[in-house]
Amino acid sequence: MGIAAQYGAVAALHRAADRLLADATRIGAVLLVALGLEASANGVAAQASRPSPAQATIGLDRAGLAALDRIAFAVDGVESDHGTDPKMWSPDPNGPQGPMQVSAAAAEDAGGGDRFDERQNRALGRAYLALMYRRYGSWPDAVAAYNWGPGNMDSWIGNGRPYDKLPPSVERYGILVLLRSSLAARGLAIDRRHIKRRAPDPHNGGAAVERLYVEIMRTVDLHTR
Repeated sequence: MGIAAQYGAVAALHRAADRLLADATRIGAVLLVALGLEASANGVAAQASRPSPAQATIGLDRAGLAALDRIAFAVDGVESDHGTDPKMWSPDPNGPQGPMQVSAAAAEDAGGGDRFDERQNRALGRAYLALMYRRYGSWPDAVAAYNWGPGNMDSWIGNGRPYDKLPPSVERYGILVLLRSSLAARGLAIDRRHIKRRAPDPHNGGAAVERLYVEIMRTVDLHTR
């Protein structure tokens, strides 16, 4: 093969390689557009399937909505003293914020909104409480999950609800919210003094608190069903 023929063959190979590269580039561009459209569609679908704060209360009857209002008001008081605690605004933008200490994840689960607006913060907190109630079917469990997180709550329930594995802070939070909501106060001769200290008997103190906690949980369920 002469030199001219060799050059011609090499040139032909280069042209073929250029065509393949161009075709691959076009195919890649098409794939990127398709994947982008699919991701966008999935994002829109996910946004559409996410409940709004108003939709989170769907399924609650009048008694359930009344209980939700009392629980949400109590949580507002426990978390921020009804918006008067300056520490309710965290320097961490992803941390709990506002009068109901709504996290970024909780706000997203509840339908999204401005956690830094007090009105929307309360709406998101109320909606998240409703979601927790719909998830667990119990206000005591819903309140505990609001404070502890549903992942921890699911694990605790899955392990048989071991009382010694329930963090004391979550226990105190739940009792305080339920007492302030007045749901547990009816029918029980107890007040806040009962949850500030344990029974004086060191051998029976834990059992006494456990009995009180169980009784509160039982009474709340009776008054909200």
